[in-house]
Amino acid sequence: MSVCEHSLRSLSSLDRRLPRLASDRDRPVCASVPRAILVGAFAAAISGCAKDPNPGTKIGGSDGAGSAAGEPGVFFHGAGGRSAHGASGASGSVSSGDGAASGGATGASGGGTSSGASGGASGPPLDSGIPGCGQSIEGLGTCGAQSVGARIRHPHMLIVMDKSGSTTDQPKGFNVSIWDGMKAALKTSLEAVKGRVSFGLELFPFPNDPGHPIPVDCKDNCCEMPTSPDVNVPIEDGATAVPKILAALDATAPGGGTPTSVALHRAYEYFTTGAGASLVGEKFVMLATDGGPNCNSALTCEAAGCSTNLEGHCSGTTNCCANYGQACVDDAATITELNALHDAGIGTFVVGIPGSEAYSRYLDQFAVAGGQVNPKAPPSYYRVDAAAGVAGLTGVFTDITTQLVTACQVDLEMPPVDPKQVNVAIDCNVVPSGGDGPDGWVLDVSGTPAKILMQGTLCRFMQQQGAHRVDIVFGCPTVR
Repeated sequence: MSVCEHSLRSLSSLDRRLPRLASDRDRPVCASVPRAILVGAFAAAISGCAKDPNPGTKIGGSDGAGSAAGEPGVFFHGAGGRSAHGASGASGSVSSGDGAASGGATGASGGGTSSGASGGASGPPLDSGIPGCGQSIEGLGTCGAQSVGARIRHPHMLIVMDKSGSTTDQPKGFNVSIWDGMKAALKTSLEAVKGRVSFGLELFPFPNDPGHPIPVDCKDNCCEMPTSPDVNVPIEDGATAVPKILAALDATAPGGGTPTSVALHRAYEYFTTGAGASLVGEKFVMLATDGGPNCNSALTCEAAGCSTNLEGHCSGTTNCCANYGQACVDDAATITELNALHDAGIGTFVVGIPGSEAYSRYLDQFAVAGGQVNPKAPPSYYRVDAAAGVAGLTGVFTDITTQLVTACQVDLEMPPVDPKQVNVAIDCNVVPSGGDGPDGWVLDVSGTPAKILMQGTLCRFMQQQGAHRVDIVFGCPTVR
């Protein structure tokens, strides 16, 4: 099969998933072309009132009797020269050189020596959880004088999870409590991507001494957080971390308020000066909460900014935060911490669990500050509707964790020799260049590094649905 025949077949296949591009041009006339250079594959791809709470009241819990008085990863590893190297071996899932087999492809002949089994890429091996293109990129994978090993993008995500007393509630549409629903949803979504994403867990609030947990009907330790810099489950590869995360959740009972800003500050310290600082690759936070942030005793607020009032737990026109600032919405400090994370290159996904509806405007602000706005906005945060039940919660978590390739910009460590011989394949299907049109992709060689910029319909598709892999291929005339 020729390159053009294959491209036509691939485009037809991808058309079933991708929206029609506005720049859908006539396909090129088939011709024989030199062998392609497969440059890379990557996968990129969480209340009482009064001066002091009355016994039995809880911040963020059920009704209290108020009284009046969330660096781009390294995608490519290039090797120059006419001597070809096989792609890094573990799964052999990328067709590199003449031998697109497993265990390290045999280097293609290019007038020089070749090395096969050991592989030429110095980066991590291909992830076995990402399917290879096999014969589906036949044609593009058989032209070229070089093969270049591929690195897999492997993001690191710290799940910052609200375990306040209100997560014991069971909203309409749920057949279990919010807490049990979150556990079930995380299990499904994390298990699906544990081979491609590293995970960790921070719970809030959480006692400094785990032997003295925060009860649902807390009094004096509702907002407690550990004094040590450690998170509950440090970030590790998903296969190792996910069982630990699930075990930590099973061993934890809800209780307490919602010290969101403190939890985010701890996440910042973990990633910048703590154990997470040494992690190489993209870093993310997934903030999952069923309410607004509080627990800042230095605040004062009117009824409109009081969490007890917002949740309908305070009768009449009484301001239940008049003598109890800890129940005020701590939005400013939360935004400060999200900005700090974002400035450090750490994006935050914000998930609003049922019960958070009264805080929608705050969560929208948090999502914007975190830099990971829901591509299906509005709202800007990832909202879970109670009517959707646990399945809806699972769907939101899965939407986030399976955004393996969401960026509309791909940096190339290795610039193309001929800009007119570059192609892009998404999930093993070649997509046409947009040229001067509003859709498709363009090659930007104006700076260093050179970039592939996805635009218009293609960019929206990548943001909303993502992909398991993107291949950049050098050496074949660009499909337009």
